[in-house]
Amino acid sequence: MESTFEPIKPAVDLFGPSDHDRPNPYAVTTFLPGKELHPVQRPRLAVSRRRSTVAQFLAGSMLVGTLPAAVAACIKIETIVASGGIFGVLAILLMGLALAPPLLRLQAIAAPTLLFVLTVFVIINVNSWSPAQARIPVSSLCVAFAMAIQFGWFTIVHTSRKASHVVNSSEAFGEFDPSVFAPVK
Repeated sequence: MESTFEPIKPAVDLFGPSDHDRPNPYAVTTFLPGKELHPVQRPRLAVSRRRSTVAQFLAGSMLVGTLPAAVAACIKIETIVASGGIFGVLAILLMGLALAPPLLRLQAIAAPTLLFVLTVFVIINVNSWSPAQARIPVSSLCVAFAMAIQFGWFTIVHTSRKASHVVNSSEAFGEFDPSVFAPVK
């Protein structure tokens, strides 16, 4: 036995005409005269090759430089004054360059580096350590950070693949293939 459910309609509408019968005048329009809408609107990526190359070079130099800086900190702790300043400036530059969508992954290198530099600075100043007191804990932190940040090479490789497919002109945008941004298998 088949049952069909139909709502009971009142004989007299007590509240006037139903709002369901009229279109919403504030609804978002989906029709633009003169423009054909596509199911997926792709954003235009505007990153120059120079910006991409400089950002990747900064990230790579930070990763390469952490290992000698950690060794130098183990030998002579006062070297963290220079290396901390250099890495802090490089991290700030990289964070500024890596704000564009294809380069956002490089923030995963810049942000921890800047955070590490600031953390070491705060630890030394809060504890009022002399160079002799800071030698073992800070050099240990530097070695641990230098080893951990080396996973950033995966970020650079993946970013370089994405940034190599950047669109720089509106003419090339029509030929843009979004499948190049699919995860590498």
